[in-house]
Amino acid sequence: MRVSRLLSGAMALLLVAIALPATGAAQGPDRVLASAIAALGELTSYQIDIEMRTPYFGDTPVTSRRLVATEPELAYRDQAIVEGEVAVDTITTTDGAWMSTLGTPWIVMETGPNAFAEERHGAAIQRLQILVSQGLVFTEVGPEVIDERPVIRYTGTLPPASGSEGTVDLWIDAAEGWPVKAVADLRLAEGAVDPYSVPTLPTHEVVTVSRVDDPTIAIMPPDMDASPAPTTPGDPALAGTVTGAFAALTELPSYVATAEDGTMGYASTVETVVVNGDPPAVFVSYALGDTVTMQALAMSGSVQTREGTDGAWSPASVEQLACDDGPCDLEGLTTFDHGLRGRAGTFTLVSDTEQLDGVPVLHLRSEAGRWLPQAVDAPGTTDLWIAKDGGHVLRMDFDGQGTRTSLVISHIGDPANGGFATYAPPPSPASGG
Repeated sequence: MRVSRLLSGAMALLLVAIALPATGAAQGPDRVLASAIAALGELTSYQIDIEMRTPYFGDTPVTSRRLVATEPELAYRDQAIVEGEVAVDTITTTDGAWMSTLGTPWIVMETGPNAFAEERHGAAIQRLQILVSQGLVFTEVGPEVIDERPVIRYTGTLPPASGSEGTVDLWIDAAEGWPVKAVADLRLAEGAVDPYSVPTLPTHEVVTVSRVDDPTIAIMPPDMDASPAPTTPGDPALAGTVTGAFAALTELPSYVATAEDGTMGYASTVETVVVNGDPPAVFVSYALGDTVTMQALAMSGSVQTREGTDGAWSPASVEQLACDDGPCDLEGLTTFDHGLRGRAGTFTLVSDTEQLDGVPVLHLRSEAGRWLPQAVDAPGTTDLWIAKDGGHVLRMDFDGQGTRTSLVISHIGDPANGGFATYAPPPSPASGG
């Protein structure tokens, strides 16, 4: 499987707010929000969530959660939650910081002295502060009730000069003044250019504060000596069947490989059309959500890329396109088993009587986890379906904590696959002065 560098920042973005264009002049801190943040700082413990729905995540809402405890000393626990599962878990205390990603063992993080104290309230409050810096000012709507709690509702509208448009509603506890809830519906302003060339907006964000002064919130360093869960041993005799299933793809006249990745909630799709002709050719489309962000064309010894579906073609660079192992040439773009690194012998036979879309298949399974482009060995289950006739892979699914990936091989031998194979590669820029 290959990965575009357009997606390489997914892990970092998940735990912080998606930034907005900083084109508008800030109008100074909004006193309504500033007062609410100050009141939040007086609490002994609380949980604050920001649930985000954006084209980044497709149809999946992703929650960034922070648990805060001030007794016996200040400590935080941050969690990125996808479909009810913790994808990223971070604990920060005065003794240090630790992180577990996609169910992997805890590792020690490097932090400066007291660095965590500067961002006490986490991504949800940071997100509201970003919006205020873009010119959002709250005005009072009036008293309401949320879950039997008296609150004061405020509302604000982003000015067009901010580069974004939308409204934010904020509910503040009527008695103690801390934020109870905030709802933001945002979109790019008309004519604004998204600086990240990916569909960051529109977004729907819901911030909630709960478990106020809850004594059961106790944040302690993790058990670094915890043993990983044992894995089911595989059948080494199947190793050749597994590796051969991917090698057999080169024997097909043509096919379409569709790789979908739901790691940490990000909804990315890579569709690769492969023609094993003379000469061979490959056409790849990279998409986030429903938006194609980049395409690549490999043929006649060159690899070209373009933004979107109608940008100008130019020679690929490592800043635009990166493959898991080595260069993004024809081989790199059509290698789909990198996630199995060293795990071919960990599969067992589930069934030899199944059919997939009417095709008789072998169904194999591995409990040994897999390697992901985020450079982690994630625990989980891999299911593999191999066509009995031809021995090539037809589908591969991985199910792990906070991650779902799939590879589907389709349109085998479809004459429409060769529609791009006669393209003349765009000329490279002339060399010399």
